[in-house]
Amino acid sequence: DEVSHLRILTSYGKGVHKEVIDKLVKVWEDLIIAHQKGSIAYIFSVRESVSIVKHLSAFPNEGVQAAIENVLAYDRLDTSLSKHLDKIFRNQGIKMLTTKEKAGENRSIGGISTPKTRASSPKHGKEDPDNTPHVGGNTWAGGTGGSDTAGLGGRGGPY
Repeated sequence: DEVSHLRILTSYGKGVHKEVIDKLVKVWEDLIIAHQKGSIAYIFSVRESVSIVKHLSAFPNEGVQAAIENVLAYDRLDTSLSKHLDKIFRNQGIKMLTTKEKAGENRSIGGISTPKTRASSPKHGKEDPDNTPHVGGNTWAGGTGGSDTAGLGGRGGPY
């Protein structure tokens, strides 16, 4: 029920404005109704709203949209569900991030990480005669963290 939900979110939301918590409770009530009507297949639980409030409490400068995106990013990959979520959040006065904002163009700090997903070529890497541990670098055989060589996390090995 709304009273219990409000109490739970308030307990996790130290420093989060009451208006924001109130809106999230209303959004979650609307999400339950949308699920009951069959508009959305997944029933969003209190767990997701708690995660949003905890994010807002831990990172107050990021804003409501970033906190929502942090928790619902995977769900937003489904275009149909994303449209329903946008409408439900907007009905309570919460604007979801646009595609450009999600891509990080409007972030004030940091940037987009573009992970390397393919090795440049199959590569075994150099053998270390001293057998010392190596982390990252794409130079040594074995080790961890290197992307282009064989080893833990590597994509470039012939194995």
